[in-house]
Amino acid sequence: MFLSFSRNYILKLLVICLVVFIIQINLPEIIIYNNFKINLDLFLLFFTVLVFIKPTFSLIIFAFIFGLINDIILNIEQVGLMSFIKSLIVYLLLYIRNYDTIWSWHIKIFYIFLIYFFHFNIYYLIIYDSYSIYINILSIIQALLSIFIFYVFNKLFFNIK
Repeated sequence: MFLSFSRNYILKLLVICLVVFIIQINLPEIIIYNNFKINLDLFLLFFTVLVFIKPTFSLIIFAFIFGLINDIILNIEQVGLMSFIKSLIVYLLLYIRNYDTIWSWHIKIFYIFLIYFFHFNIYYLIIYDSYSIYINILSIIQALLSIFIFYVFNKLFFNIK
């Protein structure tokens, strides 16, 4: 299935996924306004880092499987939602790699912000089953928080350019 990954790499990836998954489950949700909740999406950050480390379309399949497991364990009422969104987002994130030499780091961060905003907007629209200005505000807050955490982790651990 993961033809471009070695066995050791897959094993490391699965261990990191398990750690990310355990941390994701234990993170608290923050209620912003009128039962609108945000929580940190570590999976999205994890896949963003993977796109920069190992840019391959096998990540889309990996994101689909990971999203499906996430749906089954956490969001049983919306089975398939996270798997579709994660696959789509990883596909869009892989687009950055086509412009590595052309786009500056700031353009890449802005593009990642737009993808994150798109991700959270779709997710909240489906979860709350209605549209309001709060969904856009939540999506912007969530995207800014995710970009900030990605930026900090990048500077501390990865130094991706």
